[in-house]
Amino acid sequence: MNATARAPRRPREVVEAPEEEELIEAVTRRLGKDVAAAAGILGRHEGRFLVSIYYQVQEYRMRLRAQARTAAPNAMLTFLGEQVATIERQCKKALDVWTDANPVSKWSKSVCGIGPVLAAGLLAHVDLTERADPKTGELTRPTVSRLWRFAGLDPTVKWGRGEQAPWNQKLKVLTWKIGQSFMKTSGNDESRYGQLYKKFKEEEVKRNESGAYAAQARERVSTVGKTTDAHKAYSQGKLPPAHLDGRARRRVVKLFLAHYFVVAYRYHYRQEPPRAYALDILKHADEIVAPDAGKQMLGLPCGAASRSGSAARSSIGTTPPYARQSSRRSTV
Repeated sequence: MNATARAPRRPREVVEAPEEEELIEAVTRRLGKDVAAAAGILGRHEGRFLVSIYYQVQEYRMRLRAQARTAAPNAMLTFLGEQVATIERQCKKALDVWTDANPVSKWSKSVCGIGPVLAAGLLAHVDLTERADPKTGELTRPTVSRLWRFAGLDPTVKWGRGEQAPWNQKLKVLTWKIGQSFMKTSGNDESRYGQLYKKFKEEEVKRNESGAYAAQARERVSTVGKTTDAHKAYSQGKLPPAHLDGRARRRVVKLFLAHYFVVAYRYHYRQEPPRAYALDILKHADEIVAPDAGKQMLGLPCGAASRSGSAARSSIGTTPPYARQSSRRSTV
């Protein structure tokens, strides 16, 4: 028998296991750092995919929230909604980091109404790289007219049943979202494009009352139900309010895209873009000057419009001069 007495054992310190919410929060913080690090090296293809994922997750989160409100209280629905919302925030954070690395996207995010997701969508879908002409083989640079057509904003484009629409469908949806955003920020005095939306809508209403759209109304009257308010307006030779609002939103979106094109062209080619067709050929004088972003890099004076094409026509969308230029889907 061992005569040596053993020292009494110390009681073990009881360590409580972290709650499930604490674990999730810790993992989320870790993932947030990893996502931010990976987002800075995203390519254009990955950016398009992430923008698409963001909108899918957002839609699913909204459906979960609506179901949770209408159904009986359920911990599982609440838990799933919180996790989907976390994924949505992480996607938005990644897109914010990605767009911070691009000067054009940083400028677009400075515009009231354009956030990280819309800026990322533009960066992902608008490519100003030169393309070889399929007929001549010569390299051609994009124009703002081609960008409008690529975004589905050329009303002269026609296509038959069963044919693929001659524009980028995701970019067209994105421009619709941009128009909605400018409409929603129109009450903000600091929203440049929101204020322009209001101005354009007032102009559309005045033209409508003067009978400028009577011919369009006659063409449209047979396309809507006879009991609708739209049919009543068309029958009177007027466009309905929703139609006028859509025209105003498309005009401000086209103007914003024209300014985006100018800024992107400066950074991509290190020079001012060619002057717009409506300004250079048709000699339209009513211009809304594009922002100065990128001018300092080129050594150009800021605060004044360049004669080489850094302005866009304020009455954009009232006539289709851009339809006279050739365009190809691959040029933007």
